[in-house]
Amino acid sequence: MTFDFDDPKYYDVEAVEKELERVTELCDGCRRCYRLCAPFDFMLDDCVDKNDGDVSRITSAEYRKIVDLCWQCKLCFNHCPYTPPHKWGIDFPRLMLRAKAARARAEGVTLQDRALPQPTCSYVLKNEYLLLVPGEDARRVAAATMDIFEYLAARKAEGTLDIDFGGRAQGRVSYQMPCHLRAQNMGFKTRDVLQTIPGTTVSVIEKCTAMDGTWGMKKENFKVSMQFAKRAAHEMEAAKPDVFSTDCSLSALQIEEASGRKPVHPIALLREAYGIPEER
Repeated sequence: MTFDFDDPKYYDVEAVEKELERVTELCDGCRRCYRLCAPFDFMLDDCVDKNDGDVSRITSAEYRKIVDLCWQCKLCFNHCPYTPPHKWGIDFPRLMLRAKAARARAEGVTLQDRALPQPTCSYVLKNEYLLLVPGEDARRVAAATMDIFEYLAARKAEGTLDIDFGGRAQGRVSYQMPCHLRAQNMGFKTRDVLQTIPGTTVSVIEKCTAMDGTWGMKKENFKVSMQFAKRAAHEMEAAKPDVFSTDCSLSALQIEEASGRKPVHPIALLREAYGIPEER
């Protein structure tokens, strides 16, 4: 087994699969991580048990799925009694990363569209990276990046957005539109999608909360930041809403500090409208 980036075997697909087989056999004998997360459940239920414990019958496609199911929470590393320096040296999270790296080197990586739920993230990828790391790669990433409600509004416009809302209406929504969303000059996509929900009206508040990452958290800036946040919160309250909402989690912190009301991310309002239970 190797986690040395400079070792040619690190990116060897056959060597990786051999290591996956070794670790799977050890995990089958231990099962301490069973029901911990999706990769182990699939590994043990659908790969090991369905093959009567014979790991040699597990296919490459099944190992690939084990890797794809891992979201890198790292909890298995703390659960595992056989992590380094144990002689079996199991480091499951790093093995999953190694498998993905080997696959990327062998198959290449496709550029996929990115729908981001935080306006600053989408703004930076669309605009700032073009200045920070100029070049074709930055341009391709920028072109493939969308704000989450920009994406949903596009689906609505083409008629593919599911508008079968089986959950609850949101009533009057006081929505603070973040500065980094306004700076993208895309219109009021969040409002347009939320107002698709029956029984929902949205008041758009175009007021800055002066948070800007950690700027508003600094001692020397906090007072100024809160002055702006109070103006935004006051205008939101004036709409007499049933709920406060904003796309920006940092703006939400300042608004809650100023008003005592915690804004909900618009995507959570959409989840409730569909009747999808909250994951915990």
